[in-house]
Amino acid sequence: MTGDHQTGNGDSAETETENGQTSGLAGIINSAQPDYTKSTERVEMTDAEHLAQKKRNAAIAWSLVGFMALIFTITVLRLSANIAGGAS
Repeated sequence: MTGDHQTGNGDSAETETENGQTSGLAGIINSAQPDYTKSTERVEMTDAEHLAQKKRNAAIAWSLVGFMALIFTITVLRLSANIAGGAS
């Protein structure tokens, strides 16, 4: 490899070429990562899709509130049963 030099203290198998690219494991890992910052493509939703998304979000939110209320109710009932029973 003419023109290449080792980077770091020599413990790694990475080399930097003349054009500044990193080869070795770091080069493989970095090349496998897509660059999402360069995309300018944007998807516009229709009114029907937007309404459907709002309905799904509301259903998820109400489900979460219901689950939290269920856990709270169970906790209060168990704590009151323990207090009434004299458990310590």
